[in-house]
Amino acid sequence: MICYPIADASLGAADKLTPPAATVRLYRALGDGSRLRILRLLADRDRYLTEIANELELSKPTIKHHLAQLRAAGLITLTEQGNLTYYSLRRDRAEEAGVELRAYLTH
Repeated sequence: MICYPIADASLGAADKLTPPAATVRLYRALGDGSRLRILRLLADRDRYLTEIANELELSKPTIKHHLAQLRAAGLITLTEQGNLTYYSLRRDRAEEAGVELRAYLTH
């Protein structure tokens, strides 16, 4: 299998083989090992950026980039409490991932 990145704008075609943009964003977000590790951490409990960066031994800017991709895919949410921001796994969205892919593949 060969995969390559594409711009979301190229997904606007109306042909039946074109996957929904939300499905592409979801699987693009899941295509990185660090993002999967972040999701695994968030499955245990909500965490702050610094906690995630320390646990994965990655820089905060790198973690922020990964978190932005995961948010775009709807897999995580952020909540601000005063000066602190913490991230949470959207379990409902994680469960929908397989359903979305199956729906695309079988239609």
